[in-house]
Amino acid sequence: NQAGLKITPKQLFEYPTIEGLAGVAKEGVAIRAEQGLVTGEVPLTPIKRRFFDLNLKNPAHWNQSLAIELNGNLDEGAFRRALAEVIRHHDMLRARFDCAATTGAAEIAEEIENIPFSVHDLRKLNSEELPQALERIGQELQGGFDLAAPPLMRAAYILTPEGNADILKIVLHHLVVDGVSWRILLEDILLTYRQAQEGKAVKLPPKTTPFKYWAERLREYARSERLAEEIDYWESLNALRAPDLPVDFPDGENTEQSSKAVSVFLTEEETRALIKEAPSAYQTQVNELLLSALLTAYNRWSGFSQLIIDLEGHGREDLFEDVDTSRTVGWFTVSYPLALNYNGAWSKGDVIRQVKETYRNIPNHGIGFGVLRYLSPDEIAAKLAQIPEPAIGFNYLGQFDHISSDGQIFGKPRPPLGRERDPEGRRVHLLEIGGNVRDNRLTMTFWYSENLFKEETVRNFARIYLEELKAVIDHCLSTEAGGYTPSDFRDVDLDQEDLEDLLDELDL
Repeated sequence: NQAGLKITPKQLFEYPTIEGLAGVAKEGVAIRAEQGLVTGEVPLTPIKRRFFDLNLKNPAHWNQSLAIELNGNLDEGAFRRALAEVIRHHDMLRARFDCAATTGAAEIAEEIENIPFSVHDLRKLNSEELPQALERIGQELQGGFDLAAPPLMRAAYILTPEGNADILKIVLHHLVVDGVSWRILLEDILLTYRQAQEGKAVKLPPKTTPFKYWAERLREYARSERLAEEIDYWESLNALRAPDLPVDFPDGENTEQSSKAVSVFLTEEETRALIKEAPSAYQTQVNELLLSALLTAYNRWSGFSQLIIDLEGHGREDLFEDVDTSRTVGWFTVSYPLALNYNGAWSKGDVIRQVKETYRNIPNHGIGFGVLRYLSPDEIAAKLAQIPEPAIGFNYLGQFDHISSDGQIFGKPRPPLGRERDPEGRRVHLLEIGGNVRDNRLTMTFWYSENLFKEETVRNFARIYLEELKAVIDHCLSTEAGGYTPSDFRDVDLDQEDLEDLLDELDL
């Protein structure tokens, strides 16, 4: 991009040679990437409109956070300089959201004078006092954001008694960060911290497209002919009516205070097979295999043959030629409904093929749903607003081993300190299922309200899911697995039956 060549991440996978990339690279495409301080009004993107539509009692307490054990002492002065540069560089960290729910816009402030970095010395505490002190500090960091007072970010250096690792705690309000942004921020914090430690000028790589410009382009996209082609697909979901989940306490209140979690894990060997080997059997993505296991597990657990979920994606779609968000921090996430159907007579291969084709039939990885729902003309938005909110949310975040890959400064991640969301707030879904790979192992976590479910009920669902996921992996590694589906040949108009006839004819 810096050399004036436009190559997308998708093309890197589709054309994995220099010769192949040379044939598709676009020369002279001007990427919108202001290098100066970006300020001013920012239209609310669909995910942020959805957030304010939740009408939370305390929307200022809805965070993402990270606690990291440190390998040695932190240079407080160098870290403060690093943090100041990161906040100046990444525009959305300076965003304020006063009246955002009614105006449909946020505002990016200019320079931030107050760098949100604190130091907490707990070295004199004993082993019994330490956990309570850590939780207290965590609660202080998580609560008390003012959406009208940027930066919506805090960092704390916590010194612990001898024999314990010191801790770096970073908290950001979800309105300004997502999973991809965390990767960018951690890399930038490490880079600028090292520069400051060595007495060098603190400098980050060039900026990519500002979130402000991305939001403005989405607003234009909402009225484009290209997006209008998706309207029929999304309006067809109005017919969806998900069956009630088998909750144990139907009258329970679904609050954050009552939130609990159950996690299941693959071994390192099973995780490697899932990521590196299993996808080649049916030319699938990891997400499609995870969803295939979820569909059959859900059928075993609930008895229902249709699974309707609220599926999250990274949202950084390649919609505009002049946009590159590879180093842009902000909340890009997309969320959209997905319906998967199951037939008890299907084999494992049938399930994978069906899920793969349904998943790939979603236009532009689902980004159009939120744009039409929140940014399009009223008559279209009103129709999509009638689609019921799925009871189950699903999100696979990918691999997070990079967080602990810095052997000099960052050590191992540790459990969060303090609640990331207001305890009195309402949870969005009845069940939230999330996955990531850390320390070379896949973790799948099922969040639920103990006011609605017994722990054994959710633990049983998680156990069944793990069984089904292992069965999917085993099938994909078996000799009878394999095959193509119509989405593998998008330039040819074939259904599954026609494709199989053709492959038989070609003896493939």
